[in-house]
Amino acid sequence: MPWMQSLIVLIFNSGDKSIPSNDMTIMISYILSKLYELILEKNISHWLESHDKRAKGKARFGRHHSNLYHLIPIMIITEECHDN
Repeated sequence: MPWMQSLIVLIFNSGDKSIPSNDMTIMISYILSKLYELILEKNISHWLESHDKRAKGKARFGRHHSNLYHLIPIMIITEECHDN
């Protein structure tokens, strides 16, 4: 089960880098990493929108946008290709 797996990260603390006991061990769980991903995405999206940096026509990750916004253009392109 992927949600039960954890990533073990060693971060150098102090002293001699060749001695493993000088490293600090951090375990990052799948749930914690997904939570961090959601927070990071929200903050980046907010910054992009507030500074008008989001590329026009890019609905993904935009507020009040979803994959449904892409279905109509995909349907139109598919029908045009099928007709030709």
